[in-house]
Amino acid sequence: MPRCLLSLPIIVWLLLLSGPGYADMIALPEGALQTERDRSVFVAVPVTVFTRIEKGAPAGVMAEATDIILKRMGKTPVFIGMSMGEIPRAIADGQVGASALMVMTPANKDNVLFTEPVVQEYTTIAVRQGDGFKLNQLSDLRGRRIGGRVGYHYPLLAQDPEITIERFRSDGEVMRNLLLRKVDMVLMSTLSNVYSFRVEG
Repeated sequence: MPRCLLSLPIIVWLLLLSGPGYADMIALPEGALQTERDRSVFVAVPVTVFTRIEKGAPAGVMAEATDIILKRMGKTPVFIGMSMGEIPRAIADGQVGASALMVMTPANKDNVLFTEPVVQEYTTIAVRQGDGFKLNQLSDLRGRRIGGRVGYHYPLLAQDPEITIERFRSDGEVMRNLLLRKVDMVLMSTLSNVYSFRVEG
């Protein structure tokens, strides 16, 4: 049974999985048709600017797109809220058959089939007010404390071995370390981090 996922690395992607279905996870009333059971898919939904659940329904562009795509595939999505960190394990353990959002990592990109990007985000550098500096070339970042996300890839910065990135587990942790002056700057996504900044106040 095809399983459908939507994922977000620095780029938001649609992805498609293939493999055994999750029909046995759906409890249906007595006498329900087997075909209805086969159509149901549990969908993980994290709380982000792109995905969330409001009054039991999917909200946000990627969650709503997931709902539409699965229904057009003839599936019945059942949305379940969980954190981004829980999703890869939930998928690997078969607890969910899809995710409205997922970060592409070396570990999961070999286990899922990604389509072309649907929404693109770009990474930018943010500093505290008054701590700006000229950034004309990559070497201008050498010796500076840079904060970034665990699981994210920054290919341009990886080209310079003298540039190091301190990794944090969440956007909130990245931002707090910037505000507490534990890092000089942070790498942030131009779309989703605006939402994260609001959540952090």
